[in-house]
Amino acid sequence: MQTAIVRPLTRLQTSKFMIRLCAFAVVIALSSVAFAQTDNWIGNNGVWSDPTQWNLGVPMPGDNIVIGSAAANATDDFNLSVGTLTLSNTGDTLVIPDGVSLAVTSSVSNAGSMQMNSAGTNTFLMLNGNVSLTGNGTLALSSVGPNIVEGASGAGTEVLTNASTINGAGNIGNGPSGHCR
Repeated sequence: MQTAIVRPLTRLQTSKFMIRLCAFAVVIALSSVAFAQTDNWIGNNGVWSDPTQWNLGVPMPGDNIVIGSAAANATDDFNLSVGTLTLSNTGDTLVIPDGVSLAVTSSVSNAGSMQMNSAGTNTFLMLNGNVSLTGNGTLALSSVGPNIVEGASGAGTEVLTNASTINGAGNIGNGPSGHCR
């Protein structure tokens, strides 16, 4: 009878393998969280919380948002902080309704219409850092306030560089905000 000699893995070899395997799994799991994704609005009319209106599902904090269908009418129906915000076409509309806060960290490129529609509850467009508002679009603040465009840090260091049209009733730079250029 022949005896097979099997050399078992040493404890050290097994633990090194498990550490590498776990590290690889963590890197894969966190890779989608670590990088902002671009979430494109693919619907016509609807609310941001409807996953069928987006190519990647409901936007997550830090995502770059693109509303780029020919005549989108999108309503941000929940508080969110995004990286960039883009309205690509003149017919694209983004509504920030009563009581909702939308924070932007990088830039807003607006070829369409952004509407802050406060009906008596604070409605915010928050600036995280130095934010540029560019494009030929408009930021319309409803005649009923408070519609507030201000800094998110509370330190008063944010700067809004505006190259668009802002009209209506509201406050720009109210409270914890830097200044507007």
